[in-house]
This record gives sequence, C-alpha cells and structure tokens, in this order.
Amino acid sequence: MSVHPFVGQGFSADASMRFWDDYAHIYMGDVLQGDIPERVVADLMDDGLINNVSRVLEFGCGPGTYSIPLARKVQSVSCVDSSPKMIERLSERSSAEGLDNITCVQSDFSRFTSDKRFDLVISTLCPGTASLEGLRLMESHSNGPCCHAMWYRNALDDLNAEIWHNLGYDYSYDGRKKSIASENLRRMGRGHTVRMYDTDVVLDVPLETFMARERKSFVLHGIGDVGEAVMDVIDPFLCDGTVHLELENRMRVITWEVS
Repeated sequence: MSVHPFVGQGFSADASMRFWDDYAHIYMGDVLQGDIPERVVADLMDDGLINNVSRVLEFGCGPGTYSIPLARKVQSVSCVDSSPKMIERLSERSSAEGLDNITCVQSDFSRFTSDKRFDLVISTLCPGTASLEGLRLMESHSNGPCCHAMWYRNALDDLNAEIWHNLGYDYSYDGRKKSIASENLRRMGRGHTVRMYDTDVVLDVPLETFMARERKSFVLHGIGDVGEAVMDVIDPFLCDGTVHLELENRMRVITWEVS
C-alpha cells in the first residue's frame, strides 16, 4: 500500500516543520489553488459564517493563500504557521496590499494558545487538524463555526508521485482522498457540510526552474540526484525548454458548528 513521502521517509513532526521552512521560497500551493480561496471566502460570507466584524483564526496559513482574501473581508485574521519563512512571505504580501488586520504567530498549531475565542477557526492545508485532537483544538478556540480545507487532488503532487515511482518508491498522495476530518467529525457527533472546489491551472515553467524545484524537494527528503527520473515524467510536457502543464486540481472544504 502506497504512503505519503513524509511517512515513507520517516519524517517526525519536527522534520516536517523543517521541510516546509526550507521549502517555503519555492512553495506553489497558492498558485495551484487558482481562485478557490476567493470562492471559499465568498461562500463563508454567503453562509453567514463570517462578516466584516468577524475575528478569524487560521491554522496552517502558509504564505497567505486564504489569509489575504479573508483579511479583505473580515475585521482581523490571526495566522498560525510553524514555518518562519512562510510567515515572512505572508507578512510581505500583506504589507504589499496595505492590510493591517493580519497578526502572524509562528507556532505549530498543536502548541498554539490564546485567551480569546474567535468567530471562525479555519484550517488550511494543515493535515494534523483532521485528527480528533486537532478538530477538538480547533473547536476550543471557536465561538461557533469551524472550517477545514484540504487538497482532494493536486495534479502537480501526482507528477511528483510518478517521480518517486521512477526512483523505486511506492509513495503517493492518494490518502488525502479519504476524508479523515469527516470521519472524525462523525465520531464526534458533529453534523457538517462538505463542498468540493475545482480549478484548472496552466503553468509554463522554464525547465531549469522546474528541475531546481524538484531537486530541492527530493534533497529535503534525503534523496540525491533525481534528474533522469524527473525528465522521464516531464518529457511529454516539455516544449522549447519550457514545461507546460495543464492541471485539474480539487479541494475539499468542510464546515461545521461547534455544539
């Protein structure tokens, strides 16, 4: 049975944190979601889960993929991420947009503490929050609603899995298709709403840039030269020194009320 590369390579929680910090400058999760974050925020508004005076807490903020569109609509966003470099990217983006209602906290979500509750607690691409302990922690900071956003399909990750297979590893990202958060919310007796968001993303990346990104990723996993394995996967998408990718990605977003 295939496993996530972090599991297969025996990453500890601290090793995972270090990976994302080292990877922050080439992270593309915001680009790969297209307009999904804006659509999610619009639906949260339409559903009455947030408004212009809401105080939001976000776990796994990364470079601000959801933080920025949230901050445009609500009173304040407290953003939590374990990676200082992700926090740095978010701070740069919020400053560039002139947003002064974002507070950044560098912390693992499981160690975050606050003496106040928030009008919405949202987890964005923070897998640990799907556990029973993670969901309960989210609820402990909420006045009522919570939201959990996670990849269902990231086609660039699927290409990455093909590279792993070329290297002889049975790794994949298929585990994300299992709705662990939904299963655990049912165990907790929580009714919840699930929405799926699709987006098509077109990327044209210079071959040198694409190769450097993949090499960096595999080095952080403890794997050396992967040039041949990468070329075997991307050759069908290569034209005049550019990797042309047309990706169909999907996010699963769960919302529920704390009873």
